[in-house]
Amino acid sequence: MTPSAETAAGVGAPNILWIVTTQWRAAAAGYAGDANARTPRLDALAASAVNFAQAVTPHPFGPFARAALLTGVPSPENGVRDYFDPLPSGARTIAHDLAARGYATAFFGKWHLYRRDPAAPMVGPAHAKIVVPPDCRGGFSHWAGFESGFLLNDPWLHGTSLPEPVQFPGYQSDVVCDRAGEWIGDFGSGISDRGLGRTAGHPAIRDPQSPIPDHKRGANSRLRSSAMLPSSRRRARRAAVIGAPWAIRSCAQARIACTSGAE
Repeated sequence: MTPSAETAAGVGAPNILWIVTTQWRAAAAGYAGDANARTPRLDALAASAVNFAQAVTPHPFGPFARAALLTGVPSPENGVRDYFDPLPSGARTIAHDLAARGYATAFFGKWHLYRRDPAAPMVGPAHAKIVVPPDCRGGFSHWAGFESGFLLNDPWLHGTSLPEPVQFPGYQSDVVCDRAGEWIGDFGSGISDRGLGRTAGHPAIRDPQSPIPDHKRGANSRLRSSAMLPSSRRRARRAAVIGAPWAIRSCAQARIACTSGAE
């Protein structure tokens, strides 16, 4: 951020909603010309936004890509040299930079950047229930997620308000987006002048023809209404990176940075 932009951030700074999707080719969207992809909300977003058509993931494997996206430094220079390497606890991330500019920062979802046992099963609770210490959460002021484990249903979450892993029933992306919706929707708390939230899930893909369950529509409306609040009512500016297809639909009219990466 340039000095002039940094100064401008003090007045009318935007909320930031950063959505990270995985295992999704850039061409697999209606606006990109794929006749088999029905993505009307993303098509609408693309029509009124900037589409970085030549942007690519910084790495084909998840941990390396995540580390590069957070730090702005490619692997292995950012400290992640091996698939099981953790992001160094002292690594400076976008959360640190935004916090220095007055943003309240948050992370929701899959972390995949802490120490994991290579001998443990990659799929299952062994990796899903790993507790990521506060000093290894990338500098985010609020954190609610899981290390890995590839559990697309009934995920284990821990973090700022959950010191130990707690299993939540339901579809992984829905559960994570509920947590993000609660955080984003709390605009009246005035915890800061502006904010960034980040959520990232694994590719828990929903059938596009399946309706959003009724019990999920509350979070859906919270995400949408929070993003669309007039600036005069935004006492706490925040943002979220959502890995769930329905959450992307619900946030399509917000100011979004969509990053497509590989896991």
